[in-house]
Amino acid sequence: MARVQHAKDVAAERLLSIPGVHTVGIGYKRRGGEVTADLAVIVFVDTKLPRADVPPDRMVPLEIRFFMDSSDREESVPTDVVEQARPVEYTHIPAGTLAGRARPVAGGRSIARAASGGGTLGGWVWDGLNDEVVLLTNNHVLGGAAGTDVFQPWGSTAATDHIADVVRTGTLDATIAAPVNAADVLEEIEGVGPAVFEITTATVGMPVEKSGAKTDHTTGWVEYVGLTGHYGSTNDFQVAPDPGMPNGRFAYYGDSGSLIVERTNPSGGSWKRVVGLLWGGNPELGNAKAHQVQDVFADLNLDTLCAGAFEEFLDNLFAPNFPEEPLKVTPIQLPEPVTMPLTTGPRVSLSGALLALQQAAGRPFARSRPLHRGMARDVEARLRLSRMGSDLVTAIHENRVGLARLVLDRQTRRALASAAAPFVEGVWTADELLGRQVTEEDLARFHRVARIAEDHRPELQPLLERVNRILGELPGRSFDDVLR
Repeated sequence: MARVQHAKDVAAERLLSIPGVHTVGIGYKRRGGEVTADLAVIVFVDTKLPRADVPPDRMVPLEIRFFMDSSDREESVPTDVVEQARPVEYTHIPAGTLAGRARPVAGGRSIARAASGGGTLGGWVWDGLNDEVVLLTNNHVLGGAAGTDVFQPWGSTAATDHIADVVRTGTLDATIAAPVNAADVLEEIEGVGPAVFEITTATVGMPVEKSGAKTDHTTGWVEYVGLTGHYGSTNDFQVAPDPGMPNGRFAYYGDSGSLIVERTNPSGGSWKRVVGLLWGGNPELGNAKAHQVQDVFADLNLDTLCAGAFEEFLDNLFAPNFPEEPLKVTPIQLPEPVTMPLTTGPRVSLSGALLALQQAAGRPFARSRPLHRGMARDVEARLRLSRMGSDLVTAIHENRVGLARLVLDRQTRRALASAAAPFVEGVWTADELLGRQVTEEDLARFHRVARIAEDHRPELQPLLERVNRILGELPGRSFDDVLR
């Protein structure tokens, strides 16, 4: 694959300069209409002609010749010319099986801004800049103006259907919006399951599925990757519908914003890995074009719900241990005295004021940013140094859906924080945390945390049984002592 990617990168600019060529990508070469096992640089053209009829200035080379880095040997990769119309965005047309009103709102449902066509709410993700849950869809569905009202279902502008406000957009066709009411969030994709709890890269031949407001739940396979064009991306991919899909479609108008997921999780998890953000396609072929979701996450500083919410919760436990440093003010020497009326008032924390403004503006998941970031990652890295600790980390990842939902519930979150906070008071590092001796009072608090977790998320019981076995060995010892 690396060779083909390199060949595409070397030749893309030259190929796109050929009249009639509109997209370059990577996929399996076809011969006589049949897919072969040979990867090739795919050249998409408006009209494909017999080679003998192609003018010299429109001729696509049969192969791309190039030198790999640090090699004197010339290599080659075949090309394949594919006739395909230029893709369009799948903006809204009326109707659709997932177009109706739903509360709470899962991925796959219809959304829109006022006086626009609308599209599909892809799913709920974690905003790493504001530490909150946000919905993810396309820029061409919601635009990018911060504060724009988002309605569900599309076509409504009723106050009761105002579910979110646009936060920001990026350089790709992607926009996020923060929910007005936490109760409206359902961490699932209709017909798919829990999401978004893991992401991965779409690869050629991968079986995938999606749920969209127009065509509902459909399945297909990744036909091409590394596609050039949309919003300047050079890494998009195309999905072809599986045989037997209604009307021969994987996606259609109204499905813009849908999240494309891998059909089965190779680890056997109850969730499926998200691979792409659908933005359009060729309606006459029923296919879909999408951004790689990893590119979207990097562009908008997003994370999965489990990684973002759980890490933010743990990091916030340590926030009181890191007092905010006062602002340093350099006095300015003025040429003559300046006087003005002065009204004094109570001192206001800027971070607290920002949090209050966010929540007052309908940002229920907004948190004050922890002053120490990364404690959760530091603890995980330390745990992985021992076999028992590594097994515990693996078990935590296997239960990511239940743990994320546990800390996303505000009432449960407060109860957990109240029970756990005394043990971490004064802790600055992972070494201090794992090396701290556990008292009987600490143990009682840990058992309280476990009971709260089991009461609210019964599916966590197997994980909590493992935790309770560790807790039984803790009094008078540290986590390091037990997990070593």
